[in-house]
Amino acid sequence: MMILTPWDDNGHGTLVTQILRRPNTRLPLQGAEVYEVKVLDETGTGSAFSVLQGINWAIDNEMDIVSMSLGGEGNSSFLQDAFDFAYDNGILLIAASGNEGEEFVLYPAAYDSVIAVDSVNENLQRSGFSNYGPELELVASGEGVFLSDGNPHSGTSFSVPHVGVVAAALFSENEGIDNLEVRERLQETALDLGEEGRDDFFGFGLV
Repeated sequence: MMILTPWDDNGHGTLVTQILRRPNTRLPLQGAEVYEVKVLDETGTGSAFSVLQGINWAIDNEMDIVSMSLGGEGNSSFLQDAFDFAYDNGILLIAASGNEGEEFVLYPAAYDSVIAVDSVNENLQRSGFSNYGPELELVASGEGVFLSDGNPHSGTSFSVPHVGVVAAALFSENEGIDNLEVRERLQETALDLGEEGRDDFFGFGLV
């Protein structure tokens, strides 16, 4: 069992959260709040159990969106059940596809209940490090993202919160909308890239 403190002793989560917290005058985010839930240790390592605890917290506290800049190769039936339960209870789930540049979408992004997000660069080209496959749903900026430390950061982890911000705007400006409708809107309004329609490299397109 992992013992985690609330302090971000790795730094990855803090950097990713900056994208969620950056002021964006183009999107209506009235009333949106960000909660940080730590499930990885100081080395960026976690367990299925620690992720399960985080998902259970989100369910218990009635979150609308769970943005997960994490992933692993191992599938877990009880973790999949937890994500499916969260999704069935109205939570929109978003996760990183992975950074190995391989045709293999990591878990939990590979689950049907989770939106798998890939990275593109400033020229809207797929980032070479991005994993891809039939589970891929959307892409967003994730290469050379500048944050408060003044350095450019790259990875599908940084693509995920961009999708989270747009999803939050959809919840904010459409009273009564549910996670299924938000997911459908994200797919329908994405800028189609690559082959026409959904494909394994760009999903439905750019958010």
